[in-house]
Amino acid sequence: MSLLFPVAGPVLMPLAAARLARTGAALRGSGAGAVLLCALSVPFALLFGMLGGATGSVLAPALVLVSAALPALALLASARDGRRLDLVSIVVGAVAGAAGLAGLLGIGLATGQGAGEVLAGRLDSTLPELLVFYRTSGLNDASVAALQGLFEATTWVVRHQLPGLVLLSSFLYGALVTYPVGRMAGVPGWGVSAASFTEYRTPLAAVIVFVAAGLLAGVGPEAVREAAVDLLLPVCALFFLRGLAIIRAFLDRGGIGLIGRALVWALVLQMPVPVFVALGGLFDEFIGFRERFLNPAGPDGSGRST
Repeated sequence: MSLLFPVAGPVLMPLAAARLARTGAALRGSGAGAVLLCALSVPFALLFGMLGGATGSVLAPALVLVSAALPALALLASARDGRRLDLVSIVVGAVAGAAGLAGLLGIGLATGQGAGEVLAGRLDSTLPELLVFYRTSGLNDASVAALQGLFEATTWVVRHQLPGLVLLSSFLYGALVTYPVGRMAGVPGWGVSAASFTEYRTPLAAVIVFVAAGLLAGVGPEAVREAAVDLLLPVCALFFLRGLAIIRAFLDRGGIGLIGRALVWALVLQMPVPVFVALGGLFDEFIGFRERFLNPAGPDGSGRST
């Protein structure tokens, strides 16, 4: 199971949140019943975790709370009244992010160190063993040195920007729960609008936060730079999602087949392409790529909404 979970987790965790929200939607006439349903998932996880020892009894309910129960409640509460589905995904991501930050705070209080320092220390302790493994696997010195540099850079980011990474991951997770998995759970039928991912947009406030955090990260006082980057990372995730939506809209309009789409998505995930995708999402706020190129203005000067 320990080998399977890292692979299946990105599918099973959002699926659990969406299915829990779907069951809660069936109880929507009884708000207390829906809340109780999500709340009961935590003690059940606690009982299940106790089978794995003391550590599991703590980690299991925390994982369920962050990845399933709270996102399910956020999805259940926000996917209604004609609200745009992209805003619903942001709400789900924000709730998951808040829970994740609370978890980091708990680690800090329990250990007396920052959560990033704790995790980075564990990563540092595994580095010598990993390097030995790579060398005995037949990698040459240049490859091992490159992997060592990548590992050390990752450890540095974890040590200094862990809250930002948690928030970034949470907003991506919120989109995963809401769009592909949420569609299987029937979320578009709950009374939301702009349900297609091709219609994904970011609030104007995201641009304002991006500019302010970018300025503070670049030229602000040293004491606030790390916090500014932590704020910048989740906003970049939102613009990355918007950039993906633009690409998806162009693929749909061009009638690109499955193989072509797979090649495009494989390219999109290769660095530094995600940076340009996020920039495309940012500039879409001002240029409107979908309106300009996919839905040009008609004779009356008004374009169709994407």
